[in-house]
Amino acid sequence: MIRKAEGSIKGIGKHMDEITHPFSFSGNIAIAQDGNVLFQKCYGLADIEHNVPHTPQSKFRIGSLSKAFTALGILMLEEQGKLNLTDTLNIYIPELLYGKEVTIHHLLSHTSGIPNFVLFPEFRNLYEKNGFSPEELIELLNPKGFVTSPGKQYSYSNTGYYLLALIIEKVSQKSYEAFLTDQIFNPLQMNNSGYDLSETILSHRARGYKIDQEHNILQNADYLDMKVPFGGGGLYSTIEDLLLWDKALFSPSFISTMILNKLYTPNKENYGYGWRIFERHGQQVVEHGGGICGFTTHMQRYLTDKMTIIVLSNYQIPWAAKTGHELANILFDA
Repeated sequence: MIRKAEGSIKGIGKHMDEITHPFSFSGNIAIAQDGNVLFQKCYGLADIEHNVPHTPQSKFRIGSLSKAFTALGILMLEEQGKLNLTDTLNIYIPELLYGKEVTIHHLLSHTSGIPNFVLFPEFRNLYEKNGFSPEELIELLNPKGFVTSPGKQYSYSNTGYYLLALIIEKVSQKSYEAFLTDQIFNPLQMNNSGYDLSETILSHRARGYKIDQEHNILQNADYLDMKVPFGGGGLYSTIEDLLLWDKALFSPSFISTMILNKLYTPNKENYGYGWRIFERHGQQVVEHGGGICGFTTHMQRYLTDKMTIIVLSNYQIPWAAKTGHELANILFDA
């Protein structure tokens, strides 16, 4: 399959050149096969005000792509014998009044029935600007109750992955960031990845932008306290670090086959643990996107061909997934 990919690289470059202009795409693209980088290029500006171009070291908020790291962290703790996926939520967060009915599996697979806090009116009016503590979130959740019965149906919930990050902290006795750094980032030498806190001075931080559709101008993205997305969307990374991570996900020396099988086993609505699972271009593909103030991301991994496409953008336009799928069509001659 490498022959097919090499024959399509010129088409990839041409396509990106055609779609890259203000109000369309700004960010970094990478395509790899079995750990070998076939295409990598930076487009546009990491900081428009200071005219700073993107580099491979540009740090992007990756939004809900963070869920794949959170899920992996939970499965690592299970493999270490520190928790079970059948454990109920009340064991770790007894303050949540309806936690006895929800398992860790339910949280991982978006079948917990716990409502998605980003849909609450309170989120837009207060918490998006000022953040909230775990205690405040639990206080907010308790009177809401379930959206659906646990296990009954898929209902995407950032709340579930927030709670999973709290479980990681409770079980590991470390902060969420410290646990991921110790268990994933440091072993893989992902030295430019972490939990994105607004107060941290972060070198090569890309600024996020949104588009005012009415006036057709770029604007700075809305502020978001990054304590809010937490385990559901709080991480940052670079194109280089995500390539290292992709290579590790194809390596049984870093992640056991048991963990990989659980990550990639589809549950309701084809959602595994932190990954969506589909059949596309004649093979299984696992993917996830992310959208957060000023940024969109998408990562798709074709398991048979070991082909990976990563799109990181500092434009708040929901086109990262569209761009990734267009590149896949070129690669696979679809």
